[in-house]
Amino acid sequence: MKISQVSTQAMFDNLRYSMSNLQRDFTDAQKEVATGQVSDAGLSIGANNGRRFNMMNDINRLQVISDTNNRTQGRLEMSITATGSINETAQSLFSTLTASVGGTSTAHLTQAAGESAIKAITGLMNTSLNGEYIFGGINSDEAPINEYENGGPKAAIDAAFLGHFGFAATDAAAVSISGAAMTNFIDTVLNPLITGANWTSTFSNAADETITARIGLNESISGSVSGNEQGFQNVMLAAVVAAEFINENFNAEAQSAAAKAAIDKVGISTGQLAELQGLTGLLVNRTSEANERIAIQMDELTLHSDKMVAVDPYEAATRLNSLITQIETSYTLTGRIQQLSLMRYI
Repeated sequence: MKISQVSTQAMFDNLRYSMSNLQRDFTDAQKEVATGQVSDAGLSIGANNGRRFNMMNDINRLQVISDTNNRTQGRLEMSITATGSINETAQSLFSTLTASVGGTSTAHLTQAAGESAIKAITGLMNTSLNGEYIFGGINSDEAPINEYENGGPKAAIDAAFLGHFGFAATDAAAVSISGAAMTNFIDTVLNPLITGANWTSTFSNAADETITARIGLNESISGSVSGNEQGFQNVMLAAVVAAEFINENFNAEAQSAAAKAAIDKVGISTGQLAELQGLTGLLVNRTSEANERIAIQMDELTLHSDKMVAVDPYEAATRLNSLITQIETSYTLTGRIQQLSLMRYI
């Protein structure tokens, strides 16, 4: 008589192997239900996974550009705001200078307005964002404008006055300077000292070259504003003239000549600063439009990438429920096998 041999260990091992596979499939199914994507893209789409990786790399690269654009836009917008404030300072100084020439403002008030303008312009031009000076150009780690006092630009201006006239502006002899002599000094000595090539040796540490910002895969713009723009130079010159040469040390003729020179410079500067604001605004618009295009590109790439690995949510849920049922059944069978004894087969 043939006797069949039954091994409960063999049955248990088979169920354990089956359970291991079910648990692995269950984990994959859970992931697919939660993410809406296949658990193993390489296994599911094969060679097309390389194409999907390229899409993901493009998305990451576009995201980096978009993040950089946000920083660039913030820097440019702050530059517009600061330039606008400097222009307001220029317009206020213009009003005071005009009143001075008209005899409705004292020399003391005009001098104070000039000193206040120098401080305001310096502070605004030394504005920083995230540790970078917005008017520094590519030299964004150094304050673009030197402090006026304490051995700064004032020392160079005092030395220039002394060298031209042979005495200091505070000397009693200054009262003898004529209007023509004051105009000649401002035009031939002070103007070249503060504006043009000497601006960077007297007042500015900014670089002419601005930060180049890549706002798209094939598009770059100037991503900052240099403190060496003509509008900044002219408004500072006007403020210096008001602060240094419209006071009681000089006679009325010299003061009037200085005021007229300052009015001319500040009037020019307001137009230049307004134009600079407009040009910077155009850069902000280009950056914003570039980010909109990038967002569209990223959405398209994400859509195609997700579509390649998408799963049917109903099918994934059905498969997960089926696996749960199989696992529960397997646990039940395992429990029954563990209860088997040899006496049941005799």
